[in-house]
Amino acid sequence: KEPAPTKRSAPSVPKLLLVSNFREAKNHAFACRLLSRLRDTLAFTATFVGQVIDPQFMEGIHKQIREQKLDDIVKVVHDCDDVQGIIGEYDLAIHTAYQESGPLVLIEYLAQQLPFVAYKTGEVATQLHAVIPDFFMENFEVQHWIDRIEGLLSRGDQYKDSMKAAFDAMYSDQVYVGKCIGIYSRMITNGQ
Repeated sequence: KEPAPTKRSAPSVPKLLLVSNFREAKNHAFACRLLSRLRDTLAFTATFVGQVIDPQFMEGIHKQIREQKLDDIVKVVHDCDDVQGIIGEYDLAIHTAYQESGPLVLIEYLAQQLPFVAYKTGEVATQLHAVIPDFFMENFEVQHWIDRIEGLLSRGDQYKDSMKAAFDAMYSDQVYVGKCIGIYSRMITNGQ
């Protein structure tokens, strides 16, 4: 019989965050499998935050949490209206959706310099992957995600400067206003 893996923990137990509404494409089932395996090597807590879009799917996720004995470390929150207000409480976010158009939550993580591990899907993921490729996964191999999560947690604040620079360059108020002015200028020029 193999000995149980030794659990590692930083001085304080890392807190993980997953923000996604509860429906199939958000892939909470993979997140549960991932966290079940991750706890073999890392002490942590996790919070799933999202509105219930598909109640039957949500029931299945609650069942999976119970069956995988994650209920002592995974909290599910359905009534959070201010995700920005809680992001600062966490050490790392995960985003396991396999299909997205955004995902806009990655911009929220970037704005608050919360490192994350996300499946590379959607326009925002494509944009950010070019700047911070360490945050993105191209598969759903559990061990690859575990290695990336543990790696990012061990590097602490190493990514804060690059995250701030990426946000300022791509998504800040000044960039948005500049894009709007550019569109307006083109409309005026084309209208004459």
